Amino acid sequence: MAGLGREEGVQVPVALQLLSMASFRWLWPGNGLALMGFQIRNMGQAWITLDLTGGSQFWVGVVNGTPAITIMLFSILGGVAADRLPRQRILILTRMTLAWLAFATAFLPAAQLLAIWMLIAFIGIQFVFFFLVALYFGAFAAVSLLNLPQEEPRPPRPILGDLVEGLKYVAKTPQVAWLMLMASLLIFAGMYLPMVLVYARDVLKVGPQGFGYLEAVFGVGSLVGLASIAWMGGVRRKGPVIVVAATTVGASMIVFVVWIIYPMTLPAQFVIGVGAAFWITSVTTVLQTTVPDEMRGRVMGVYFMVIQLMGFGWIIGGYMAQTLGNVNAVLIGGFAFMGLNLLAYVSSKSIREIN
Repeated sequence: MAGLGREEGVQVPVALQLLSMASFRWLWPGNGLALMGFQIRNMGQAWITLDLTGGSQFWVGVVNGTPAITIMLFSILGGVAADRLPRQRILILTRMTLAWLAFATAFLPAAQLLAIWMLIAFIGIQFVFFFLVALYFGAFAAVSLLNLPQEEPRPPRPILGDLVEGLKYVAKTPQVAWLMLMASLLIFAGMYLPMVLVYARDVLKVGPQGFGYLEAVFGVGSLVGLASIAWMGGVRRKGPVIVVAATTVGASMIVFVVWIIYPMTLPAQFVIGVGAAFWITSVTTVLQTTVPDEMRGRVMGVYFMVIQLMGFGWIIGGYMAQTLGNVNAVLIGGFAFMGLNLLAYVSSKSIREIN
């Protein structure tokens, strides 16, 4: 392992090192397909909600934000399961479940049973979910082909005891606790999300195709950010990266709503995608690489529970847009996300010293 990353004296990019691992080559598309399905679902449900409610920002926020409540309730239990059960088996079961739910939900619009309450509980529109079926089954197939070493069986322990132990670890480890606090700030970034749809439909008037381009540009920005991180092999001083990325995201959110010209909103979306990739990857990487293996599942469970506050940002942003106006809602979210990330960096030595 001493020569890892070098071939005949030449430094091999970390991205190529990862792709040389057979299991990673299956895990990468498996996660990619699942995330693609998640994004497509959000786009479809948001657009049809706006149409059904006559342009209500609040209902767009409610429909897209409500699933976060369920995820928050089960994330920490999922973390406990990940520390107790074979992780590949959990991935396979969850991917298969998502595929069958998408398949069942695809028939709701065909049966003309679609209503707002059903969007909250069984989200989507017909063509979106038939496509999701293929994506989720693809994700299931990919994770099924992972060739991972056999995990040693772990002695049975009380679930509640495991849960409490994980929460205590998060609370008593300064760096982890501060990162969780910073992750909670995604509630302010989430306030911007319903505005993309509202602007596409009612302000920029570019229709579903224009909305799709806006989301696609964000995705391209995220890919560029992730590819840059992978090619560089990570950044040693991740504390400043987190703050700069948060500032980039917050400032670009403000640019998006202030410059109401479609060609100007596209680069703003791209920059948000790049900044978001650097922010979420930096925070997640620090947690994944510094937490002991026996605690990792529970810590990441808490982390994914916390970042679901972005879903509440959908709800708050939709409500504030309807009461205070679209621009004011995003200004509050953008400045709060930038300012509080900077405040956390200044206040926490453990964040400044992340290396």
